[in-house]
Amino acid sequence: LLLRKAAEGTTQLLRELWKLPIENTDVGPMAKLPSVETKLPRALPPPPPKQMTKWEQFARERGIGPKSKRSRKVFDEATGEWKYLTGSVENKANAGPESWPIIEVKKNDDPMQDPWERLREEKKTRVGKNTEARMRNAERSGQLTKGSANKMVKNQKRLEKQRELTRETERKNGITAPAGVPTDFGTDQKRGKNSTQLALKATQTSTASL
Repeated sequence: LLLRKAAEGTTQLLRELWKLPIENTDVGPMAKLPSVETKLPRALPPPPPKQMTKWEQFARERGIGPKSKRSRKVFDEATGEWKYLTGSVENKANAGPESWPIIEVKKNDDPMQDPWERLREEKKTRVGKNTEARMRNAERSGQLTKGSANKMVKNQKRLEKQRELTRETERKNGITAPAGVPTDFGTDQKRGKNSTQLALKATQTSTASL
């Protein structure tokens, strides 16, 4: 019985194979099997098409192509060495004024303000704006939920306000003092306007011969 069933199955298989298109090859005639496509059901609906950001739309309208990949290191003309594009101020190539030991005080600038601290605050503001713009692009493209950028901005303002209050409290209690402005290193006097002016005068005298 088993042999008879096997013979019938083989005969049926060969009969169906000969119904397919035949191709003559070096090894003899071969049947061309049909391509089989199996459709599997999805567990979730397909994701929506990704929307372009404002820059991608602008680049598409103006015909701007993608940027080519840059090298991680560039030549620093100031030091004559190869340094990284990003990183700390000491190891960064062509670093800006924040790496300069001396910064010119312009006519309309406050002479008592720390210029390095002002540069750090300006950089922090630029980074915050870029982060907000990136999150808003992600909202438009559907990668983030609506309102994520506004929540991030509110949290950043709240944290910055808390830090400012903490710094103000520490200054009043004499725990710490603003960094960057020279102080009178010879005494333990608390920082104030008079001591700061004397320290600036001493610093200018010591650097006059440079």
